[in-house]
Amino acid sequence: MRGNLIENIRALGNILYAGLRNLQSKYNCIGDVRGRRLMAGVIMSNGETKAADVELGKQIAENVFKRDL
Repeated sequence: MRGNLIENIRALGNILYAGLRNLQSKYNCIGDVRGRRLMAGVIMSNGETKAADVELGKQIAENVFKRDL
């Protein structure tokens, strides 16, 4: 059982990061994607300067919580 769980987490993590990297290639406001397996962090950035955009990150987080995502 445990072996299958770890394999599944690894496979799902690969799918998650492939999707996040795909979004990163489409949207210049995604500066960096970090994490391991199913724990991910996305650094939002200013599309022009590539500097971290904390306010954009806060706005996105607020909208995610409001929509129960």
